[in-house]
Amino acid sequence: MLWLGLHFPALAQEVFHLGESLRDEDPAEALAGPTGPRVAEPRVIVEDNRVVLCNAAALNAGIVQGCTLATAHSIVSGLRHHQRDPEREAGRLRQLGEMLYRFSAHISLASPSGLILEAGGSLRLFGDVAALAQQVEALCGSLGHEVCCRWAKTPLAALLLARSRAAQIEEVPLSCMNLNTDQVERFANMGIYSLGQLLSLPRQSVARRFGQHLVDELQRLSGTLPDPQSCLQPAHQFHHDLHLLEPIHSKEALLFPMQRLLIELHHWLVGRQLGAELLVWHFAAAGGHPERRLRLPVSFARPQQHQESFLGITRLRLEQVELPDDVMSIGLEARRLQPWSADSQLLFQQLPGEAGGAWRARELEDLVDELRARLGRSACCSIEVLDQHCPENAWARAPLSNRRRTNRRRTNRRRSASGAVQQAPAAPPPTRPLWLFEPPRATAPEKLTLLRGPERIQAGWWQAGQCRDYYVARHEDGAECWAFVDAHDRWYLHGYFS
Repeated sequence: MLWLGLHFPALAQEVFHLGESLRDEDPAEALAGPTGPRVAEPRVIVEDNRVVLCNAAALNAGIVQGCTLATAHSIVSGLRHHQRDPEREAGRLRQLGEMLYRFSAHISLASPSGLILEAGGSLRLFGDVAALAQQVEALCGSLGHEVCCRWAKTPLAALLLARSRAAQIEEVPLSCMNLNTDQVERFANMGIYSLGQLLSLPRQSVARRFGQHLVDELQRLSGTLPDPQSCLQPAHQFHHDLHLLEPIHSKEALLFPMQRLLIELHHWLVGRQLGAELLVWHFAAAGGHPERRLRLPVSFARPQQHQESFLGITRLRLEQVELPDDVMSIGLEARRLQPWSADSQLLFQQLPGEAGGAWRARELEDLVDELRARLGRSACCSIEVLDQHCPENAWARAPLSNRRRTNRRRTNRRRSASGAVQQAPAAPPPTRPLWLFEPPRATAPEKLTLLRGPERIQAGWWQAGQCRDYYVARHEDGAECWAFVDAHDRWYLHGYFS
């Protein structure tokens, strides 16, 4: 087997940077490349009143890891610091594992800041392990995380190589292993600093001095002892929250953190081979008052998977609502998940006689989404056929269904017994117009030139005067129309043919 180890060296700091707003950046420019806001001010992560992680600006200012918080503040006036949040890091690591599910079905959490992927079963799809690691690094980078990828034949070896960024397992320093400070110091007193030096020692002597647990760790590292991994089980629903460090006061600035959540949703959906028909956004103001919360549903006529499709309709809906003045928390929830079916492409050119300019069903559904977002959900409706003889009562407006249609398009071609493609005969011209006048308009018979008919339509006996003879006629203005004469010899215009 082949394993891919992932180490996130700056995860403790990145979980706070994910919630930053765009105070110093142009939102439109940032949306073009979602790699995160540029952090120019010195910042540190503190644990037990000591600095455990610094950004580049803090290191350049002279702050070193291990110094006290008071020393760091004396070096840089106005230094920004955050208390390390292990629970937040573990939650983010699990989210990353779910979004990496598209690369492997066997993903394990490796505390405190690592993941392990079984890569052997994915090589046929991605080519080789180097190409797989490159795509994993690109995905993590798009989510705002620095990652180091290494691969090996055992999961522990892959993880240690990633932690140390070493090329060979013998070069891994002992500080990267799960050893306590006392063990590392004792090995240093013996002149042993690397894993290669440790592996060269007799196992019995190591077990006698440092315990059997360390020997078992070395055997799992070399593969002589099994190292079963507990696989991550992805959540059945997507619901991610983003807590901002500072409030956002404009809708345009909200687009950057919202796109972060949409990118995460996209990778989650791809890994599960699903599409979402409904998104629910949650916006909360500072203080968390219930009256200062906003719930914004965004629906789609067909399942969507790409962040561009989600963002376009979301922006239209966002323009129509009033947000809290100081948004401090953004949540995204995906509902009505459906199995994903990618759009298939034609193998050959379009056959003669096919409707070359007709919109495909998915393009029509995208148009419906835009109209709904701009004009409201009641702006678009479908037509429902009713069991009535009277034409104006034979149909009714019905709300559009959000369920994916199984038969989106019916082909206009048929196959003969020999397998050859045959063109179906052209459909006869419609005998009834699509839209009717409500109510029918009285007209004079001399204005009509009858072309076809009559077609008698007679409703139930309880409906007086519902006996009509319909004709396809040409009106004096040149338009082809549908007219009828009732039982009292009165002529009416009921509709026009398109």
